[in-house]
Amino acid sequence: MKAYAALFAAVLAWGLEYPIMKKATDDAGVLTTGAVMFLLAALLLLAYLLLHGGGRAFLRPSLKTYGLMVLIGGIGVTIDTCALLAITLTSIVNVAALARADVLFSLVLSAFIFHERIDRTVWFFAPVMLAGVGLLTGFFMRSLETNFTGDTLILMSAFLVALNAYIIKQAGHDASPLLIGLINATLNGVAFLAAALIVGQHGVTAMAANFMRLDLLLLGILATVFFVGYNTALQTIPVWVVRLACLVAPVVAGLAGWAWLNEGLPPTKVAGMSLICGSAAGIILLRRPQRQTVGV
Repeated sequence: MKAYAALFAAVLAWGLEYPIMKKATDDAGVLTTGAVMFLLAALLLLAYLLLHGGGRAFLRPSLKTYGLMVLIGGIGVTIDTCALLAITLTSIVNVAALARADVLFSLVLSAFIFHERIDRTVWFFAPVMLAGVGLLTGFFMRSLETNFTGDTLILMSAFLVALNAYIIKQAGHDASPLLIGLINATLNGVAFLAAALIVGQHGVTAMAANFMRLDLLLLGILATVFFVGYNTALQTIPVWVVRLACLVAPVVAGLAGWAWLNEGLPPTKVAGMSLICGSAAGIILLRRPQRQTVGV
């Protein structure tokens, strides 16, 4: 139950990030927003670890696990880089829709590589959920504008998202979810900060001032909740379940945008939300009970 509560918190935080990030990136820029959000999350995670566990959380993991955590952060930087480059090369609709291919990659990896048991109902409901995402993002309402390089980059990032979830799961056997999130957030924050300073998006003084912006502070808090909830969920919940649950985040984002930014909710978006939520409910209600095993 704790793991599913953590997953719910992660999905809720991720969904709420969207409308806040939309306004923040318009004002501060993508690179500055990413730098402040990730570095604030890293500081919050570090403070919590030091206050509640002292140095024990840093001493427990093996050198191999630290290597995995650095790999997780490096893959996270690569994912963000691919996504940012893709945005400049292909349409936003393509980015929003193709990024959800991470669910299909997770199912393939689960079934054929990592041998996680997948219910038969998922093979029906997962495409329905993806169709709901297509309606929610407007993918089916607009003409398809293909760009091989941009679309390939976003598909690559989707694959890396799925793969990274398995590495997080492996690292979670030996390390605290907060420590995994700390290293991930730090590496991403440093990468965004370096990029922002290199391209001259903000000077050092202006960058420091952004750490006091209310919207960026809130993004840092939400990112912290996401890292902790997501990493905690992956410790015990199958990866494909976690990635499917993350499809609910656009629903949260759509409702938050409607409530906070006065964004419209046309029938197509409502239909997309209904398909996503209905399919998620179907997977939960029709999921077969796990077989009990005796011995190993």
